Amino acid sequence: MKTSKQAITKTNVFVVGWYGDNGPDNPYNWSFGKKLWVAMLLFVYTFSVYITSSLYTSSTPDIMEIFGLGNIVASLGLTMYVLGYGLGPMLFSPLSEIPAVGRTFPYVTTYFVFVILYIPMALVNNIAGILVLRFLLGFFGSPCLATAGASYGDFYGATQMPYVIVLWGGGATLGPAHLSLNSRLKKMGWCWSSWEALWLSAPTMVVMFLSMPETSADNILYRRARRLRARTGRTDLKSESEIRQSFPLVYGEMYGFNLGEQGLAFLAVLCGLVAAVVLLCCYFYFIAPRQLGKYDPVPPEARIWPGLFATWLIPIGQYIFAWTADPGIHWIVCLFGIAISMCGVFIITQCMFIYLPFTYPRYSGSLFAANGFARSLLAGASILFTRPMFDGIKVSGGATLLASFSVLCSLGFYVLYYYGARLREQSRFTGM
Repeated sequence: MKTSKQAITKTNVFVVGWYGDNGPDNPYNWSFGKKLWVAMLLFVYTFSVYITSSLYTSSTPDIMEIFGLGNIVASLGLTMYVLGYGLGPMLFSPLSEIPAVGRTFPYVTTYFVFVILYIPMALVNNIAGILVLRFLLGFFGSPCLATAGASYGDFYGATQMPYVIVLWGGGATLGPAHLSLNSRLKKMGWCWSSWEALWLSAPTMVVMFLSMPETSADNILYRRARRLRARTGRTDLKSESEIRQSFPLVYGEMYGFNLGEQGLAFLAVLCGLVAAVVLLCCYFYFIAPRQLGKYDPVPPEARIWPGLFATWLIPIGQYIFAWTADPGIHWIVCLFGIAISMCGVFIITQCMFIYLPFTYPRYSGSLFAANGFARSLLAGASILFTRPMFDGIKVSGGATLLASFSVLCSLGFYVLYYYGARLREQSRFTGM
């Protein structure tokens, strides 16, 4: 156990850390073989989920013929999967950042459900069931798409990360490429494709369940601190993450929330997601048919119209959180800011997921893979700078800085809406 002099002086807290710089429990100190094994598990896990994102494309003609559907209705299977793995990370990624939860628990539990869902997916005999199952597959398969990059950052250093992420992202892209080359799927039908995906993902899930170690240093030290508190009866022993993580920094230190109450604060994220889903459904039902009906064909940029409004919810919510996270202001106000921001994030994410396959339809699978790779890369990198940022300029300064960057991103969204078509005209992939 190590202690932080500053923490003892200011808060009478002894910080539980690693047992020396070379402690074997620290993921950065794992052996080369252990790191390679965990990296390969995450790779195969991601590969199996990316295959699911595109296997429906090769099955669409078969589904159209069997159920007598038009192309638009049959293509909803891809849309529902995208909706699911757009929604899932909004819930599972924040959960993985909670020290008491960690990375492995969300991985193995959601992957288990993901694998089980393949059985009804291979047996279902109606389009409604297919669409529901596609959504659930996307939702429960999403943690690897959003968090795997962060997991690699848990045990690989800054100099190794660029190589690892490139190999992981490139390998994940092989999923869509594999399907485009596998003509057997088209010959044997969509049910066969589901069984084949099950044969890949089920053994991977079993191996992950039996051998996947926890990679989050925050979770490892949190559990160590709990064990030491239980053995010694000392309540002043805490892990660094219990003291410094964002939500605990605000709701633990500022508002005096206990660990369970801090977990309930994440319900603000859920409220924002529910509001976003309702708003998007209302748009698709009441506005989209009239708005998009005037185009023939519909340009991809027209599909991101809701984002022109939703994009401003992100900085607005961040500014509210930054300026109201104060003991003198009721805690529900800053939670309201979190909900607003999450509502905007979800709508923007869905707009981009709908936009991407229409930009270069032939390469839609690779586009989704590249998009997931970019998001995971940023998620992994953010781990390295968020804590020093909040320590250095406090919550108010850090959240204000992020909100200001979000304003610039919002302006970029307008550039995409108004000039996206012109940019695509300059690409050699247009029309392919």
